[in-house]
Amino acid sequence: MGQPVGFCPFQSVGMEALSRHRKIAKRARKISKKADIRQIDMVGKEIILKKIEQIKTLSDELRELLEIPFEKFIGDFKNIRSAERNFQLIVDMAIDINSQIIVEKGKKTPDTYKQSFLELGELRILPQKLAQSLAVTASLRNILVHEYDFEEDYKKFYDSAKRSLNPYEEYCRFIYEYATRK
Repeated sequence: MGQPVGFCPFQSVGMEALSRHRKIAKRARKISKKADIRQIDMVGKEIILKKIEQIKTLSDELRELLEIPFEKFIGDFKNIRSAERNFQLIVDMAIDINSQIIVEKGKKTPDTYKQSFLELGELRILPQKLAQSLAVTASLRNILVHEYDFEEDYKKFYDSAKRSLNPYEEYCRFIYEYATRK
């Protein structure tokens, strides 16, 4: 025979037990969500730290290229292309880090690469002056990537890239401090 009409399988368990089960399930979902957030934070932290290491490696390579006297630097096409590519990758990785931090902070993804640096200044993750200095490198990166006018003026790139090395060292230090304390 079947169950009587209007039978509820939870009646045998009792409404009190059902209520307790629902509370436990709700609490478990909350804990699970928090664990997921912590896991994302740990993964984000690892990605940031890995990118900082890559920026440091690329910066060392770029510094070595830019220590070559300018006349000799422009005499070898490989020097120019290697320096341009390293510079681009440094800025790209920093922009990735910036975007990740900004989104983690609950902010909207910046509209421009330049804005990603300025936003970290506003969030007080970077000093304002450093953020402004780094924002300029995003413009230089765009010139390189979109091949605007450096073909005619490698000296401008050479000098600008040289000036950006120390700010990126500072950037790595501030981002490392941020990532390891969160």
